[in-house]
Amino acid sequence: MSLFKQTTFLLILSFLHVRADVCGGIEDRIILSLLATERHMNKEIGYNYQISINNASDAKKIKLYYNELFIDNRTIDCQNEQKCITITEHLWDKGIYNLDLGAFGLNSEYQKEQNLKAYQYFRIKDSYFAACNYLKKMVAKYGMGWYAIASYHSQTEKFNYEYQKKLIYHYFNTSKDMSILR
Repeated sequence: MSLFKQTTFLLILSFLHVRADVCGGIEDRIILSLLATERHMNKEIGYNYQISINNASDAKKIKLYYNELFIDNRTIDCQNEQKCITITEHLWDKGIYNLDLGAFGLNSEYQKEQNLKAYQYFRIKDSYFAACNYLKKMVAKYGMGWYAIASYHSQTEKFNYEYQKKLIYHYFNTSKDMSILR
């Protein structure tokens, strides 16, 4: 494991360990599994500067403005917090809210009731609290279990089940990496 990966894991783990009680009893391994599932395959776990556009036709339109920043058909690597804020606000001004933002892949369409500002999606602590608030809401609705945790991504059974499989994979495989770092 590279020094950068070790440092990133340690920083995330130390933050999550301190904050575990904030997330309504949801263990930090689950939160890290969520981060691992939400990350772009070419980026490290916890990489904050990403915007994924969930609607293909919206992504095509946005490529006209930010083509050089796209790292796949739907994901923008906005490279720093200020650029992420600017792009996110531009997308919102165009009425595009179905976006997965930051390391936690928070969908701004479903986070409206939290009244998050654009910058909060791209700061790990702010996005952690927002993710926890949403997870707590799902656990309150469905009870503690993989369905509730996967409802972070989708409450539609088919998509929820697919997300559960990814979460469970990362829960068991990422945790093995984590144990080396503790």
